[in-house]
Amino acid sequence: MSPNYTLRAHYQQLNSDRFDFDAEDAASTVGAPSSPPQRVLPELEFTRDVPFDELGSDDLPEDDSDDEEFNPNNARAPKTSDEDKTIELLGYMKQNLGRFSLPLLLNTLFTSDNGYIKNYTNMYLQSGGALHLMNIAVGDSWKKDEVLADCIIDKAADICGREASWLTDLASKGPNFSDAEFLRVKAKDVRVDMVHSFRIHDLLDRYERTLPRLQRILKVVIGKTEPKHEASRNPDMGRAMVTSMILNLRSRLTTYHGVMNSLMLWDNRASKKLVKVLNRYGFCTSYPFLNKSVTYLTRDSIQLAINVANNPTKLLLLPYDNFNWMKHAWEPLATHGSVTHDQVSALLVVFRLPPGANAERLASVENFAQTAGTRHRLPAHQALQEIMPNQADQAHFSHNSTIHVAHILSEAVKGWVAHGRSIPDFFDPFALAAEKDEEYFLPTFDQEQSSTRGNMLVMAHYFLNVLKMPKKIFEERFGFLLGDRLTTARARAAQDQRALDRSEDAADHLSSLAMLSGIMHICMNMINNIGKNNWGGADSDSVSLQTLIKLLPNRSDINLRKIDFYAWLRFLDVVLRALVLKAAMSVLNLTSLEQLGQQLTDEGFMSLCGQVTTRFLLPSTDCLEADGIKTIPGNTASGHAVLLMHDLMTLREMRHAVKHGHPERMERMLKYWAPMYYAGGGYNYANELMELLHNLKHDWPREISPILRGGMIMNNGGRATSFKETDIGVEQFNGSIKSHAHGVNARPALLEKITPALGHVQELTDQICIDLGIDIENKHHAKVRQDKDVGLILKHLSVERIFDFTADKPSQHAVIDLYRGGLQRLAGPDGGHAKRLRRHHLRFRTRHVNDMPPTSSQWSPAEEAELHDLERDLVRDSDTPYLFLEKEDDQPTGRWALQFHDNEEVELD
Repeated sequence: MSPNYTLRAHYQQLNSDRFDFDAEDAASTVGAPSSPPQRVLPELEFTRDVPFDELGSDDLPEDDSDDEEFNPNNARAPKTSDEDKTIELLGYMKQNLGRFSLPLLLNTLFTSDNGYIKNYTNMYLQSGGALHLMNIAVGDSWKKDEVLADCIIDKAADICGREASWLTDLASKGPNFSDAEFLRVKAKDVRVDMVHSFRIHDLLDRYERTLPRLQRILKVVIGKTEPKHEASRNPDMGRAMVTSMILNLRSRLTTYHGVMNSLMLWDNRASKKLVKVLNRYGFCTSYPFLNKSVTYLTRDSIQLAINVANNPTKLLLLPYDNFNWMKHAWEPLATHGSVTHDQVSALLVVFRLPPGANAERLASVENFAQTAGTRHRLPAHQALQEIMPNQADQAHFSHNSTIHVAHILSEAVKGWVAHGRSIPDFFDPFALAAEKDEEYFLPTFDQEQSSTRGNMLVMAHYFLNVLKMPKKIFEERFGFLLGDRLTTARARAAQDQRALDRSEDAADHLSSLAMLSGIMHICMNMINNIGKNNWGGADSDSVSLQTLIKLLPNRSDINLRKIDFYAWLRFLDVVLRALVLKAAMSVLNLTSLEQLGQQLTDEGFMSLCGQVTTRFLLPSTDCLEADGIKTIPGNTASGHAVLLMHDLMTLREMRHAVKHGHPERMERMLKYWAPMYYAGGGYNYANELMELLHNLKHDWPREISPILRGGMIMNNGGRATSFKETDIGVEQFNGSIKSHAHGVNARPALLEKITPALGHVQELTDQICIDLGIDIENKHHAKVRQDKDVGLILKHLSVERIFDFTADKPSQHAVIDLYRGGLQRLAGPDGGHAKRLRRHHLRFRTRHVNDMPPTSSQWSPAEEAELHDLERDLVRDSDTPYLFLEKEDDQPTGRWALQFHDNEEVELD
């Protein structure tokens, strides 16, 4: 192309007839004429209303005969490709714009302020051109180009930093101000509802919404989207923790997750130094912040308890117990040493009410007054009969025992595992819903509780001082207490003493309080009762517990001096399972465990379980002798095995009922245990159970008794199998308090500040474990497989031919039939139940003139003497000092004089 070649000459050569370059304005303007010449088109005739696809080819001419210049043989020029256009443009730039390179072109296009250029580039960028250009420019080159990679990382860091600033230092200028406020927690803002509502999943959802780009980067860096299996770590939970630490390191005010972590460390007794170290990492708050958080959490917990206690729609239960705690002195001197304190801990539990129930009416003093003393208006034998197992109770126990046997066999025998799916479920018409109970943790009280006077102070302190309940409330409605046997006995003794008080307020003489028994302590003492009856000693036989425990090398913690509750439960479970397996072998005439597991239908399997129950669990030894099955009279090894299996099955039934929230089944076992306690010499617990059963059946209003009975167990996990005894909740609370209290700085005032927060923080720890996938179903006492121990005892029973009455052996070990022997000793006018009724009648005496005790004319001399003896027995059964009444014989009006007696009681509690 010659240098003299111009664009004007080029257009002149192409179309000289269509442009007039002679015009004055055309000399400087390139473009088409303002009105192009019109071209005459040929006129064609078309048939109207004919579809296009039906037009004939003959109707259209093949060519235009009027166009003489048309040449159909001239083909269209080929289309120029994008690459050809690009080559032509680059060539043009190289030849005509020598110093205008491609980088300059791109830089000018996207950085120029020229309106014409920006118009084109903005349209391109707004349609996704920037991302397109970046993908083209970067591609995979960042893998090799470190400078490019650094540039990309810098831009990504700026983006993530901008996101994080909207939650931290620039929260007021960003779109996430409310989220930033939520994440900023001060120590005074820590509340119970905040602790209970914490969920890591919810926190992660908030981060996904407010920090989406940071979360995408963390997901790619972690490289895992979900856990491989249930036991593996969930990467999302770690991503939430990393995000919280990043925000806390950017701003100390972002402490929401850190507060929860610090409370969890405090619950697990982390050292002060460890908390400081983790605070430097951004994992938790500082140690002073933690202490303030606990203080404010305690205040809120107490205030919530006060609000609930003064809510007339709530029915309240106060479980409490004492524990020994030692305060360490700064300098142990002769006059300044360590001091042992008797601390009292307490909970506030809200009863579950049925729909439509009125708490004020149910717990009204008037309602309780209508049924008070009902047991005394019945014949003594009828009152006893109604608190002992009846025919329906025995049928239910037989049915449930068969189900227990079926579960034991299906779990122990491989060939019968499939039958486990066909075993019927346990049923309770009053089963509690698997819901979390409403409970509140109260501060400790530095007061000895080992006396009646101490119990008076404890009850008044919590109801009137801590919960701030006005005295007038107790004029209208009852309050309810729960504790172990000794606690409830002393509380009743306190009522008896305060009954003589001349105050007009019911709160002063404690008359508007009712007591419930702690099921865990009843179970623990039943273990002791069964253990003493079946231990053996020097006269042990082949099924004595002392003999069986020697077969197991890992049971050194089993003894009768101090009951290790869970160790004994595991050991007795092993014994029961071995007895059930041996009974099944006897029914099938087998000699070893390996022979069990033959093919059975579901009906045949349940029939086998029923035979085990009816032949070796329910019958008494006297019945077996009468039927000719047991040929050797008196104490024998197989007879003792029958009695032991019956007693252990009652314990298993009770524990299962508690765990699954079945109060009707629980009460049924209490009916069985009352005579068993009496026969075994546990008179205090026998009287306690008779008192409880009489209250539930007779002396308390019928509509409130099921509600109070359900309060003896509680569910603080919200799961179907997480029910537990209410008193064991207090014991576990005591354990947590003592674990936090030991140390030179511990003092009673400190305990009062931390104990109301302890329970809520424990629930926080459990919830975090659930979120992280940690199994806490049995975190206090893990389930232990005891198959080997069961096998050892079963082998021993097989060698001794237990349940084979043709090879039975006499025994020198005198084992009592606790259930049937206890029934006989409770019955009759001189039985234990009649004595209990007469003793209970003494509680109705009062000092007030309008309610005088019976005069001498109402009692025969023999009854007067018996009442006097019973009263002295009552004194000996309680603690010191005890106030009792003694009639002065020289006073014809029957005036009662006050006497004091000092006596101590030592009992397993």
